Amino acid sequence: MGKSEALFTLRLLGLHIPIYFSVLAQWIVMAFIMLTVPLVTRELKTVPKGKQIFVEVIVEKINSLVKGSMGDEYKGFAPFLEHL
Repeated sequence: MGKSEALFTLRLLGLHIPIYFSVLAQWIVMAFIMLTVPLVTRELKTVPKGKQIFVEVIVEKINSLVKGSMGDEYKGFAPFLEHL
């Protein structure tokens, strides 16, 4: 494997911190999640409508996947897999 080069360097408190592509990609994903989660979770209802239905379908599919492949005793892993 070759050595990766920093895309840019942050200067913070006298330190030079190199920022690599992998770090930048993580920041982009975190920004996307931080912007979309408040939009999706705003005004949740007991009887879902619109985008809440879409999110609930995804959650239920992942829950049934975990239950079908790992069994009921492993359903605690579903939230972990949903966040991947």
